[in-house]
Amino acid sequence: MPIALKSPWLARMFLALAVTGSMASALRAQDGEPANLALNKPATISSTSRWTTTLHPTGANDGNVKKDFGFHTSDKGTQWWKVDLQEVKEVGMIKVYNRGDGYQDRAKNLKVSYSLDDKTYTAIPRPDDGKAFDTLTLNINNGQGVKARYIKVELNDGNPLHLAQVEVLEKLQMKAVDPSALGIGPGSMPSNPFGNM
Repeated sequence: MPIALKSPWLARMFLALAVTGSMASALRAQDGEPANLALNKPATISSTSRWTTTLHPTGANDGNVKKDFGFHTSDKGTQWWKVDLQEVKEVGMIKVYNRGDGYQDRAKNLKVSYSLDDKTYTAIPRPDDGKAFDTLTLNINNGQGVKARYIKVELNDGNPLHLAQVEVLEKLQMKAVDPSALGIGPGSMPSNPFGNM
């Protein structure tokens, strides 16, 4: 049986709750899609190989995830790719796109880490326990993110490092939503929202 709401304020309140699911989410909202902080930023690699291309090493942060590989290192010793975000940023997630033409198992021991100073790096735990992957998504610090300027991906198992793309996504910030946009701001609430009973 439908409920009749005689108070316009109460009706707006129920509508706001129905649309958003909770009062808390009605008053807070995320600000759009996260930006790729690594896009076209300076990148370096540990070594080159005969498969090195003219895009090397920025082929891994040019925005094109649909390619065989964006860079290719040698297979001697520890191999790495690193991007400089050029300033300290709030990083919320890192997405690593493996090469698209096979050999994905070579990256199964990939380690991803971050740094403020390019000297001390902190490893980001992998949720997949070192399995081969097409896309590896690392939600940093359970969504809380970290402050970082440098992001490094590396292998130290004797395999060459070759990936299609690395995205470093900003931490989404919460912003306050103007309650008056929902019709629940100051002046919209009567002194007795339940009317005369």
